[in-house]
Amino acid sequence: MTSSRGTLLLSDSIHLYPDQASESFSCKITVFRALPAHEFSEKERRQLGDISPLLFSILEKHVNALQSAMPGIEHKKPESIEKRFQERLRETGLTLSERETQVCLGLLAGHTALEQAERLALKVNTVGSYQRRAAIKLGISGRNSLMRWMYGSSAGVFSTC
Repeated sequence: MTSSRGTLLLSDSIHLYPDQASESFSCKITVFRALPAHEFSEKERRQLGDISPLLFSILEKHVNALQSAMPGIEHKKPESIEKRFQERLRETGLTLSERETQVCLGLLAGHTALEQAERLALKVNTVGSYQRRAAIKLGISGRNSLMRWMYGSSAGVFSTC
């Protein structure tokens, strides 16, 4: 069900966390149920909890495959991501507002718009607005192209699609 503005209305969510922390990445899986559905039952919550180790195993293999597909890129901690992002802005001569930068860094860290809205004390629509403005300025179209942009070379041409 969507509101008059086209936003999906959600009734319930479950956050799943891995049993063990990974050395290569940090994550959680959030499962949402759209209105008018009922909240998750205890049985459904248990079932999601039961399959979460499998989901995190698949996710970790996916991340490892992505990392090995990008040779030469050192996989960095969040503070290094921010440093690299600022470096790319300097290399390209582009300027973003403080909020646009915060939203881009949040995307690169894997945060959803809802999580960023909570973290930055903004509305979800406002986070989306900052994301769209940054995308226009950077000539990109989403999280994956943001990652490609960040690790691109100022000497080379990179894809924005």
